[in-house]
Amino acid sequence: MDRWRLRRGIPYRMEHQGEALLVGINDLTPDRVTFTVNVDGVPRDTFALGVGDTARIAGRPYTVVAIDADGPGFADLEARA
Repeated sequence: MDRWRLRRGIPYRMEHQGEALLVGINDLTPDRVTFTVNVDGVPRDTFALGVGDTARIAGRPYTVVAIDADGPGFADLEARA
């Protein structure tokens, strides 16, 4: 499975069908991560999800599998088939 670790303050970069995507955390609490998907520098989608919730990013469903709001903070997302 494809797994991403989104870190607070560090956008995750990827390409999808010739578009440059940046996924970055807006807000992080112990039970929720809010992040925005930017496509070619323009905000396209914003999601507020808890562990177990799923968002469709670049044509694939990604489920939040872990959130850690302490210290630098991160959220792990895992691609689903």
